[in-house]
Amino acid sequence: MSGCYNGDGDYYDVASISDCTCHDSCGACGYGSDPTGSTDCISCSDPTYEVNPVNEDGTGECVKIPKSGCYETEGDEASIADCTCHESCGACGYGSDPTGSTDCISACSNPTYEVNPVNEDGTGECVKMSGCYETEGDEASIADCTCHESCGACGYAESPTGSRDCLTCSDPTD
Repeated sequence: MSGCYNGDGDYYDVASISDCTCHDSCGACGYGSDPTGSTDCISCSDPTYEVNPVNEDGTGECVKIPKSGCYETEGDEASIADCTCHESCGACGYGSDPTGSTDCISACSNPTYEVNPVNEDGTGECVKMSGCYETEGDEASIADCTCHESCGACGYAESPTGSRDCLTCSDPTD
């Protein structure tokens, strides 16, 4: 997916916007009438970056997510010397000794797991997420809820069943 899109973000209700250029950090942007800001990214132009959602529609800014190492503060380029993350985490943070199982930033050691944010700074634990979740940090999924077919896990809402509600993809190559 590339280019500008309007609509509510649901796969079937999104339309391409002509004569629109996304911010250079975005591969695709949306979902308003002029989604050209750095926080309107649906995807990132640089594959080593990920969208950090900052808007209710799931769009956000592209940020470099570390894949390994311990980090004292978000955005640090250098990792903490002589620090080893918990065995479930690829990268961990934030603080002077972020080595607990709930300090994961990204890159869970098991590729079928995802970081489920449980801390205010977005760090969390690596878990095999599936099902619907009402709020960040929930351990139990919503009963009688089925995610959109493109999602492996979905959230965070009372009924997170739209294509934009994916927390993980059903196909891990997506």
